[in-house]
Amino acid sequence: MAASQTAHSGTDPMAMPVEQALRQSLADEKTRTAAMAQVLRVISETPGDLQPVFDLIARSAAGLCGTRFCMLWRYADGLAHHCANAGFEAGSLDAYLAGWPKPAPPGSMTGAVLDSGAVCQIADCHDSGYSDHRLARDTDCRHLIGVPIFSGGETWGVIVLGWPDGARPTEAHVDLVRSFADQAAIAIGAATLFREVQARTAEVEVEEALVRQTASADILRVISQSPDETKPVFDAIVTTAVRLLSSDIALVMISDADSYAPFAGATPDGLIGLNPQVVPIYPALNFPSRALMSRARLHLPDWTAIHLPDHERKWLGLFEQVPGVPQWHLEKSRVLAKAR
Repeated sequence: MAASQTAHSGTDPMAMPVEQALRQSLADEKTRTAAMAQVLRVISETPGDLQPVFDLIARSAAGLCGTRFCMLWRYADGLAHHCANAGFEAGSLDAYLAGWPKPAPPGSMTGAVLDSGAVCQIADCHDSGYSDHRLARDTDCRHLIGVPIFSGGETWGVIVLGWPDGARPTEAHVDLVRSFADQAAIAIGAATLFREVQARTAEVEVEEALVRQTASADILRVISQSPDETKPVFDAIVTTAVRLLSSDIALVMISDADSYAPFAGATPDGLIGLNPQVVPIYPALNFPSRALMSRARLHLPDWTAIHLPDHERKWLGLFEQVPGVPQWHLEKSRVLAKAR
């Protein structure tokens, strides 16, 4: 009867363990992939902070490998520094870690990996050849592996894991921890790049602030030297604007209630003579009038893309041969215009 049922179902009893092993393998791979994705997500969310990444790697490696513990160490300036751990009760490592950082002891897993730059295994950490018997005893572990973390072509640190007696690390475990070490290296590189960019940005900001302060001081000096004259002050403003903004021209226009007129102007070659023509304020006929009437900053990224009166287009056409798209910024009643 049993044979008849087997034949009817078409199921080979010998194939069931294989199918179960395959399903388990696929489930394990899915779990590992999810863990790797989570680490990458934390790296992207905290580019300048390695601690959340190291904490997650330690927890994930310990959980997926079924170890007693996982510890992550950094080697710098001849000393081994503790970075993260998993598998220990809160506070249980305080006394142990109080003696670190220090040189990696001879006969330690950390020292072996740092010296060889390769994956190392210790089959029995209670053997006399292994120096850290205290950690082995406190964690009740027997087997250890250490996997190097590389950064900049050198061994940056070590991931150490310990298994209890009766459990041994497999090649799959070693490959998995190698993957976590690669992700730690990615995080280290991202953090280094992030700090470098931040430092460069800060330097640029300081330099730009210094340039602005110097320019302001120069203009204030002109004001103090010409307390009763506005022309030298506006000449200094347009000259400074051209230099700092890398513009082709800067203009200051002054206005009364009904009209405006150019008052000061400069190009990279210096101050320019201006026709003191008075122009009616009429937004439909000229762009400066729009700034004057709106009393707000206006930005025209490409004056060739909008409708302008013929007289204004002819004047702006002087800058058609300038590399790049001419741009114009005008502000409030005294108009500073710039093309670039």
